[in-house]
Amino acid sequence: MGHRWEWISVKVQAINKDFTKIELLFMKTRLPLLLIVSIATIITSCNKDDTTASTTPPPPTDSLGVWQKINTSDGSVYDIWFIDAANGCEISSNGSISLSSDSGKTWQRKDTGVDNNYLFFYNNQYGFDIGVSSISITKTGGISWETKSAPTSINNTNPIFFTTPSTGYLSNGITLYKTTDTCNSWTSIMQGNIGAMYFTNPAKGYITWKHSDTVAMYATDDSGRTFRQLGTTNVFASAINFSFLQFVDSTTAYFTFSNQLYKATDTGHILTPVTIPPPTYSSITNDVILDINFLSPSTGYLARGRVIYYTNDGGNSFTISCKAASDVYALYFVDANNGWAACADGSILRFKQ
Repeated sequence: MGHRWEWISVKVQAINKDFTKIELLFMKTRLPLLLIVSIATIITSCNKDDTTASTTPPPPTDSLGVWQKINTSDGSVYDIWFIDAANGCEISSNGSISLSSDSGKTWQRKDTGVDNNYLFFYNNQYGFDIGVSSISITKTGGISWETKSAPTSINNTNPIFFTTPSTGYLSNGITLYKTTDTCNSWTSIMQGNIGAMYFTNPAKGYITWKHSDTVAMYATDDSGRTFRQLGTTNVFASAINFSFLQFVDSTTAYFTFSNQLYKATDTGHILTPVTIPPPTYSSITNDVILDINFLSPSTGYLARGRVIYYTNDGGNSFTISCKAASDVYALYFVDANNGWAACADGSILRFKQ
């Protein structure tokens, strides 16, 4: 599950022959160009020769470890989803949807000009590609797609979850919608500072919620008709709405708000902040958790900037599994031996034990 950023390059000619090149990363559709130019003006006011204020990044090299670069797209790979160890789907910033049947080594483009942001597959036939203003739907495992209008503009992460081919939930961060006819129509069922959602069966689901100074988890037992509050904890995250939620068994879940990871136990009644490693240089996204994928209550992966971290003790400690050459937008594992990462520079990385 990925996140949308694009590079803006601003070159500023100095008095002498040298020039300063500033690269700013901003979230698509959210940061006004005027603000970007203003930030650039402030940064260029610093003296180039003042080494005490230098923030020169390291060259964009990688250290992939047990990961391998298996393919490169002609655009940023926004999200990636695999049905099994061989068959997967990826969406790119160039508006394409592509399929692979050889574990990601090669890809066949199936659609173009699509409003791309996030993927969700209910099974090996029904899948959904969520854009800012539309939702593309496949009923053929990605071979063909049709487009429906979204009920609202969607700029948040992890915005959709389907519990059957026809019944699904969609959030734009402030309103939760429900469809029972495969996106033909939507009904508003809840409003508030909604984070991510996850359903363990068609009736039982969970959402994260950010109040002014706390983070809470809510649950429904009746397919979204009513929700009740479970656990709560203090907010340690910033206001950026990057949020993910994943249950790994009947009682344990992990979720995020922006730059903070939380662990939920006792079926969401106990919420505990998890300490993660400090960010390493990537870009201004380096303090944001771009995706998580947990395989069990103890084992999981976390993408922060261009680094993929790994834990095998339930988040008590993390080690670097991979350092990519660009930000890692999305992670997807089908099991402990087969995983993939989608990157901002178009790279697709594969983890294979």
